[in-house]
Amino acid sequence: MNISKKHYKWVFFLLCIIFPLFFYGGPAYDSSRLLKELWNLGHFFYFGLFTLLFDNYLRARRYSRFARVCLNICVLLFLGIAIELVQLSIAGRMFSWLDVIRDVSGGSVVLCWRMSFAAVSWKTRFLIVLGTGLMLLNLLPITIVAFDVYSVYKSFPLLSGFESRFELDRWLGDARLSRDDFVAIQGKYSVKIELTTKQYSGVSLHYFPGDWSGWNRLVFNVYNSGVPLELHFRVHDNRHTGDNQQYDNRFNGSILLDNGWNEASVPLVDILNGPRGRQMDLTKIRGFGIFVIRQSESRTIYLDNVYLK
Repeated sequence: MNISKKHYKWVFFLLCIIFPLFFYGGPAYDSSRLLKELWNLGHFFYFGLFTLLFDNYLRARRYSRFARVCLNICVLLFLGIAIELVQLSIAGRMFSWLDVIRDVSGGSVVLCWRMSFAAVSWKTRFLIVLGTGLMLLNLLPITIVAFDVYSVYKSFPLLSGFESRFELDRWLGDARLSRDDFVAIQGKYSVKIELTTKQYSGVSLHYFPGDWSGWNRLVFNVYNSGVPLELHFRVHDNRHTGDNQQYDNRFNGSILLDNGWNEASVPLVDILNGPRGRQMDLTKIRGFGIFVIRQSESRTIYLDNVYLK
């Protein structure tokens, strides 16, 4: 795994071109999870290429294997942490230790494979296994996401049934979420939602097929184990996301939850006419959420069987 002099400058040029992407560009808030995971993998592959280049330089100057490993790891840590610190001063970016780990592991895979070419021994086999293991660990998140994306489209028009633990990654919000087999209206599991006393507390579904134009209703089931509770819900399209999420630029509804199971069945024609002054784009739905407003105490509800019909 060496770089010829002919290709050395091209790898260096490629690294220089890609480097600004650590600070500019990238997936938007509502981009697909696959795109986000692919973007995250950029750290792994970028620093793999960087290490290939840097270690080639150290090897040409006859550094020992031990010195090469130490220098590479130190430089990977320094650059990884430095990039994350710079990102703190850029709007929309944040420090991520997970990205630093991706940086170091990307370089470590290259080091393991390069060192394993030196001789055939148990050390060689160990380095090959270690390098391959690090690579597979970095590929695991995108593999899980790809599997769940496939499941989403396969089960559509079911949006969430919570039979798979990976479904929770489709939901965001301040309320605590956990799969639970205490009650379920279909299958074995529902999702337990622990609502807080914040002004707005709830969860939102963000990753699902966005073309709802061929369906008539949005249906979801909520189990309330306590006294009646007013639950609010919302649906928005891509234009709402781009318009600073204004209240009147989406569909808003509510339901009074009695004790036990409650079914909300929302005609899509109501969602279509939900935004003020325009119609919802039913081919580009981006989010569905449920929430409560200013509760005096924490409440727990269970959500299940979110689907279109």
